[in-house]
Amino acid sequence: MNKRFFFCILLVWTSIALTSFGLQAQKSDSKTQSGLYLTAEDYQNGKLTLPDTPGKSHKIRLKDFWGSRYLEVEHEGQKYRFHKDSIYAYQDDKGKVFRFFKTYSNEYRLLENKGLVIYSMEVTDTRGKGVRRNTLYFFSTTLTASVLPLTMENVKNAFPENHGLHNELDKYFKGDKELAAYDGRHSMFRINHVLGSILSQH
Repeated sequence: MNKRFFFCILLVWTSIALTSFGLQAQKSDSKTQSGLYLTAEDYQNGKLTLPDTPGKSHKIRLKDFWGSRYLEVEHEGQKYRFHKDSIYAYQDDKGKVFRFFKTYSNEYRLLENKGLVIYSMEVTDTRGKGVRRNTLYFFSTTLTASVLPLTMENVKNAFPENHGLHNELDKYFKGDKELAAYDGRHSMFRINHVLGSILSQH
């Protein structure tokens, strides 16, 4: 009798545990919407054009291999074609946002929009032995400004009259590579934290 009662309790607890696990799995498996941001304002407002709909066909084809000026979106069984110059960025199903700028075969992943807009790009390095994947970093002063390599010279040129800022940057950063460091304590790139601190004092 006691064994039967214990077995029933075990079944109940197992059922509750499995139900709880199932709910967590459903929550973690939920996809982020992919789609297009036609303008920088759309990106700021989180307004996606042709966002994917659960259970319906949706795919963004960049056609980057030949440096095509166009991308295609398959949305709910229909195909739409866009000139890359006519849109600001696209968001994939993992929530990553990529901006187009000048070169049609390259997309700049938008990492942070604070004092500076920070981007990255994965490139293949075939120099020397073997093939390596490297991450390059870029920035722009606003969401719509030109995308430039993240270097000390370029950052200083972005603030040409602020010589005090130039001197402070030299104190905080010893070279270009340090500009891409992430400040986990303040949850932002270190360059943006430093810029914010310096500019707030001037």
